[in-house]
Amino acid sequence: MPEEKLMTIHGAGPDSIGLVEKITRPVAQAGGNIVDLRQDVLHGLFTITMVVDLTGSKLSTEDFAGVVDTIRKATSLELSWSVYNPVPREPGKKCLLLILLGEDAPGLGATISTTLRTYKINIEFSQMVAREHVFLMELLLDASLSTIPTANLGRTISDVMSQKKIMAILQPEDVFNKKKRLIVFSLGRSFFTQDQTEELCRQTGLDAAAIRRDYAKGNPAILSAEYLEGLPVDAIETVIRGTVVRRESQELVQTLATMGYSVGLVTPACQLFADHLAAALGLDAAIGTELPVNQDTRVISGEDVSTDAFDIDVFKSSLRMAARLGVKNEDVTVLSDADFTSPGSVGLCADIGIKTILELSNSRVLSKEHIRGIIGLFGKPAAKQGK
Repeated sequence: MPEEKLMTIHGAGPDSIGLVEKITRPVAQAGGNIVDLRQDVLHGLFTITMVVDLTGSKLSTEDFAGVVDTIRKATSLELSWSVYNPVPREPGKKCLLLILLGEDAPGLGATISTTLRTYKINIEFSQMVAREHVFLMELLLDASLSTIPTANLGRTISDVMSQKKIMAILQPEDVFNKKKRLIVFSLGRSFFTQDQTEELCRQTGLDAAAIRRDYAKGNPAILSAEYLEGLPVDAIETVIRGTVVRRESQELVQTLATMGYSVGLVTPACQLFADHLAAALGLDAAIGTELPVNQDTRVISGEDVSTDAFDIDVFKSSLRMAARLGVKNEDVTVLSDADFTSPGSVGLCADIGIKTILELSNSRVLSKEHIRGIIGLFGKPAAKQGK
């Protein structure tokens, strides 16, 4: 049996349609067999690494360099190649799956890699996403040379990463049969930013500080419903349709889905808005506060509102989501914005349509009382931050 003649190609550059074809076709035409390939697109940056077996090809090393140069000219990618001498896989490999999840901050990758190196743990594969203050990283580890038992390693990693506000989940068994997991974003903060609230109040002659004081006294959903008494649901739906989710949040949810996670939302914001976010972001489930609606007239009924109707139990809501999605309770992770030091929305973010609200105000559809209520539809307004 002839000895393998392996080469590697590494490439990076702006993404465009057809790049993989432009790379693999010349290799195939030259008689090369691609035996390993990893390709990704990160923030519009195309990256590829592949191992090519030239055992059945008559190409010399110089000829292969010419193939790579042809690919470089056709794609405008930065490409490099080298002769590859494979290292035999260790038969006693002990694989672990590590998942890190929490608030994004500089240096998290360095922290975990330093910890793993300390205990002679090799990182074989990793992928991560960090958007809108949320950090998630998965690492496939080889612990065959670990200097401490797996149980101790798990506790050590949890201790180190908890100081960085990161949860650590270590899966020591059946790592290639990835569990179905659910991440629930528990977002108690308002989706209205402080600047948006200030601008809306300035444009409509309202006192932003007074509104924040009112909402600070109790359940924002109850007060919002009282302010919205008599407003047609159609007007609220118009306001919500003017809300645009942020691109970074879309990228976060799409990446989580690609990595195999289900994503849910629990929020004190109204259910109509939660449903809008779920549809726009592709969430698997979303639970918000149901507005009291007179089903005959389709207007908000703010009278005799029950406090119990507005109390959302995040834990119970998350377990209901898990049951519906077929996820075990122990594989549910709740990310609460109450645990994040960064201000504003976390993870699932949207820009409220101030222009739409002002247009409805100018056309007399929304009164000042209604606008007070609209502000509460998206959660409790935050206290004003100092400069």
